[in-house]
Amino acid sequence: MLRSFWFIWLIGCGLRPFWIIHHPQPLELIIMATVLSASNATATSILSTVQTLAITAQRTINTAAAGLDMLDTYVEDARTRQVDASKIARHHYRKNLLLEASIEQARKEQQLTREIGNDQVLSKLFSDNHAELEALFAS
Repeated sequence: MLRSFWFIWLIGCGLRPFWIIHHPQPLELIIMATVLSASNATATSILSTVQTLAITAQRTINTAAAGLDMLDTYVEDARTRQVDASKIARHHYRKNLLLEASIEQARKEQQLTREIGNDQVLSKLFSDNHAELEALFAS
């Protein structure tokens, strides 16, 4: 600040500072060149900052897009696993149901064979009742 004061005072007195004496350009040109140089540096700095921000924003967007793609892939894989697991579970359920029904039916038939045995009357009654019930469900 003190230098600025002395610079202005010297110019106000009609004197030229040492560095202006060795630069024969008019003072206005020197000041304009300094202002333009500072303006150019400021504009370049601002443009550089804007470019850096744009590059950073672009990288952030690319990273977010890649993250969303990975998330979509993960969700799709999870859905596929869930569908496949459901198919397998249904298959096992049906298979187990058939096995349980088959063993239950085999045990009933075995028990029936033991109970009827060689008894002709009981065998005849069973056959008649069985035929009557089948006819009932057939209609």
